[in-house]
Amino acid sequence: MSENKKYYVKVDTGEVLPTPAYDNSVEYEIEADYEDKLTLENLFHEQHLAGSRSAELHYEAPFQEVKADQERKKYDDEMLNIYQRIYDLGTPETKQKIEEIGILEEKRQSMPSLENRPEDLS
Repeated sequence: MSENKKYYVKVDTGEVLPTPAYDNSVEYEIEADYEDKLTLENLFHEQHLAGSRSAELHYEAPFQEVKADQERKKYDDEMLNIYQRIYDLGTPETKQKIEEIGILEEKRQSMPSLENRPEDLS
């Protein structure tokens, strides 16, 4: 396993930088090894593809709302995955920032509760 390094994540541009940008944009500091960094960059790539596909559907077939809604949901899910990964790798300050914006609360609330599932009868 490789050594963890600090990286600075800019969600709005999908960048994982080795140094802070110092440009007044929101950055999240994470501690990650090289593979974690690549995984996060891949999540940004998938999210970008989902957003692009959603825009394409809007122009190709503007009245196919079900398909467009599915693509928008995929985009939103990818964003939640990105924030979850940043949270998991984040410094205490990063975790606090993400908790303050509350984006992961939506994800947790939409997940089915284990306590409401019927018992396995086998």
